[in-house]
Amino acid sequence: MSRLILMTICLLLCSCSSHTLEDYREEGEGLTHALLETFQSIHTKEQLIAYLPRLQNLFDQLAEVMLAAETLKQLHPELEDKEVAFQSELSDQLCVELNRLYQMESGRALIEKSQETALQRLQTYTTSGQIVNVPQTD
Repeated sequence: MSRLILMTICLLLCSCSSHTLEDYREEGEGLTHALLETFQSIHTKEQLIAYLPRLQNLFDQLAEVMLAAETLKQLHPELEDKEVAFQSELSDQLCVELNRLYQMESGRALIEKSQETALQRLQTYTTSGQIVNVPQTD
């Protein structure tokens, strides 16, 4: 859960999308809402399993947005990274839904598995400064 919250906070603080940091922030916020809606659609372990590809895709897209924003900031250090108002309501909703899903049988393990590729890319970037594609392991 802490990984998701950290990823969300990073996303909301330095999000990205197309050409500006604001574009990236908006794209990240949209992906975060899509993630919340997907969480809210899951009520059984079977549904969670069925939604795993979508969850992985959303987590991967969030990582892409964060990495793109960071790349833009490195290429254009003059860009002002405006302080973004933290969206605690969205974060709270994500926490509630994530906690609910973690209560399902194997819920935590399944969700963490869906985050794996995105987290590996972010971790590789933070330790090496290199944006890499992490091969998927199934």
